[in-house]
Amino acid sequence: MIPWRWFNQLFVASVFFTALMPWSTVAATSDTADFYTSYSNEQDKTAVNNSLRRAMESNKPLLLILGANWCHDSRALASYFDDTHVQQASQAFEVLPLNVGYLEDKSSVLTQFGYPAYFATPTVLVIDPASKTVLNRDSLVIWQSAHNESATALTDYLSGMASTWKAYSGSNETTGQLRDFELKQATTLYSHYQNLGELLRQKDEGQNTPTLNPKWNEVKAFRVQLQQDLIRFHHNNEIVMPLPEYPAILWE
Repeated sequence: MIPWRWFNQLFVASVFFTALMPWSTVAATSDTADFYTSYSNEQDKTAVNNSLRRAMESNKPLLLILGANWCHDSRALASYFDDTHVQQASQAFEVLPLNVGYLEDKSSVLTQFGYPAYFATPTVLVIDPASKTVLNRDSLVIWQSAHNESATALTDYLSGMASTWKAYSGSNETTGQLRDFELKQATTLYSHYQNLGELLRQKDEGQNTPTLNPKWNEVKAFRVQLQQDLIRFHHNNEIVMPLPEYPAILWE
């Protein structure tokens, strides 16, 4: 796992915007709209569970990627999978790219991993299939700005995480207080995503959305701070009191 002191440097530089079938049938393509598969909520859960089963059977970690076709960072990450070296490195994983659409609620598939909300697109999760533990919570933030990275960087990252998984044993139990706090904040974040998602949809349809940018920035400030707090709490497996408070975001 990337050292904590390195993560602190990476986090400051990070920005947000800046399967039912096995990975072997998900061909990499320059048309990145085909990379992130769209399912209903129930199909999402089936796809994830099937991928977990295949990961267990093949003795591989699960690489769960949540992205959106409107997001240039998600498109950049998808394009890296056209690279031969990335494809080779990804063979060490059971890979499942999911489309979050217009910021859909994916808590139904993420809570089993102790990761109830995604904080950006793309979100790249390396998961131990036996314990369902997210192994790269400290470092996944770098891929939230995937357009600033490269296929070479992704190849190196995947190779490093494959080695990290091989050395991993056991599970990381989360304290009840931390789990309750995280779930509560995730519910708040998804409620904001619902509003932002509708504005994104309207923008894609050519409608005038004057409130999109200011509201985007408000939600960004919340989710970036929340992610930073949760990574710190999970790193120590405890909440630092008093509990963080975040500015209210009001919607018309």
